[in-house]
Amino acid sequence: PQDYGIAGDITPYEFIEYSLMMRGFSYFTARREAKKWIDLLGLRSVAKRSAWVLSGGERRKMIVAATLASNADVIFLDEPTTGLDVESKYSVLRIIKETSRQTGSTILLTTHMLEEAQLIADQVIFINNGEVVAVGTPNELLSRIPYKYKVILETRDNKCLSGVKYIDLGDKIIVWTQNMSEAKQIVEECKSSNYSIRETTLEDVYLYIIGGEK
Repeated sequence: PQDYGIAGDITPYEFIEYSLMMRGFSYFTARREAKKWIDLLGLRSVAKRSAWVLSGGERRKMIVAATLASNADVIFLDEPTTGLDVESKYSVLRIIKETSRQTGSTILLTTHMLEEAQLIADQVIFINNGEVVAVGTPNELLSRIPYKYKVILETRDNKCLSGVKYIDLGDKIIVWTQNMSEAKQIVEECKSSNYSIRETTLEDVYLYIIGGEK
């Protein structure tokens, strides 16, 4: 879940322990697992602090720990990295991936950060306006866009893009190209000093599939 109505005086240790006991774990097993997941999520220093004094990221990790510790056949995680710093985000993603591999649990993770899906997902489902628009492995989905590179330009003048396929996102324009030479040519023609050239990602695939291309 994205958030719980967590009682302010409960500690991370108690939260994980009580969550497991409510799922049928014995008292001793719940205590053992709570200690294990406190360490895995890097919460040892705040394990006995009340939830109300924890940062948003610490509360998020507490929730993720309690959810993964359940060892359920199917686990739902809604935006599990929201509020986390970069280091914590990648640590949590690694733990989610390892948990799925080690326990065999199916983990359904919702995220708006497609880079996260590209990093850890075995299968990705794109949803637009409540409808499934694409399903596949990250590599399968990446193969659906006929471009390898994208140029991100900060420009309001799109006259230089005549005859070129692009997406206007308001504060920036994304241009897809098939090779690096085309990407560099676009930068030169648009005379943009603020730009970047990157390989296409799942975010580009999503925009391409839903018809964001011009």
